[in-house]
Amino acid sequence: MLETINFQGQEILPIKIKNEFYYVREDGKIMKTLIFDGKADEFSDGLARTKINGKIGFFNRNLEIVLKPLYDFAFPFHNGVAEICMGCKEDEDGVLNGGKWEKINREGLVIQ
Repeated sequence: MLETINFQGQEILPIKIKNEFYYVREDGKIMKTLIFDGKADEFSDGLARTKINGKIGFFNRNLEIVLKPLYDFAFPFHNGVAEICMGCKEDEDGVLNGGKWEKINREGLVIQ
């Protein structure tokens, strides 16, 4: 399948496989990403989100995980900060309930 993808000079591209999105590099490295507004989660502050075993983490444009999937929910990074939730649950309407919300920096440290 990789040989049919036209990278057109791009380092990575989003692709859809069986209703899930992945970023892929020309060398074949692949990273699953979240779906946002019907398309692959976009990079923000150089990071995008992934979901592994039900937890959300962050990866860079080299498709390397830089913050392990530990969070029940996480918003994208903006100006070096992301809001994350531990213990929150999403109801059938997509509303997040409960849990503890905090802000983290790009190293995953909780900030005020």
